[in-house]
Amino acid sequence: MPQPFLAAIFDLDGVLTDTADVHARAWKDMVDPIVSRPFDVVHDYQAYVAGRPRIAGIRDFLKSRDVVLPEDELHKIGEEKNRRYVANLARVGVRVNPEMLARMEQYTASGVKIGIASSSKNARLVLDMAKLPFTGILVDGNDVETLGLAPKPAPDIFIHTAKLLGVPMAQCIIFEDSEAALQQIAPAHGVLVHF
Repeated sequence: MPQPFLAAIFDLDGVLTDTADVHARAWKDMVDPIVSRPFDVVHDYQAYVAGRPRIAGIRDFLKSRDVVLPEDELHKIGEEKNRRYVANLARVGVRVNPEMLARMEQYTASGVKIGIASSSKNARLVLDMAKLPFTGILVDGNDVETLGLAPKPAPDIFIHTAKLLGVPMAQCIIFEDSEAALQQIAPAHGVLVHF
C-alpha cells in the first residue's frame, strides 16, 4: 500500500529514543540548588526545557522562579548540565523506542525518505550510543546554531530537514513529542503530524 507521504521526520529525544529522564535528572541536579521551589522533572521539563536550546531553557525556568543570572552564569550551568547528561548517558545507556524504530524501518523499506530533526547538540552521540540503523538526514542543535535557524518550537528545523530530503513539508509526516512544536508546525505547513 503506498504511503500518503514521501518523507518521515522524527524528533530524537522522546520519540526515537527515551533520554528525557536522563535530561530531566541533569536539569534538576543543576537548578535545584539555585531555586526555592524544586524543578519538577515532568511539568517543568516539558514547560521550560524540552526541545528548546539549553540556555533558553535555563533562562526560562529560572525566570519562572524569579531568578535572574548573568549570561555567563547561564552558560556555565548549561555546560555543567550537559557534562552530567553525557556522563549519565554513558552510565545508563540510551533506550530506543521499539515502535518508532519499527516505523522508521518500515518507511525506509517502502522508499519513504527519513530525517531526524533534533534540538539536541548531542544528537549524533545519542544516535551512536543507541546504535540506530539510521542513514538519512540529521539536522541537530549544532545545525540550528550554525545556520541561524529559529529553535523549536519554531518549525525551522523541520522545514530545513524536509528541504535537505528534497520533499515539500506538505508531503512529510512529523513525529514530535513537544506539543508547542506541533502547534507551530501543523497550522502553518499543513503537514501530517503524529504526537
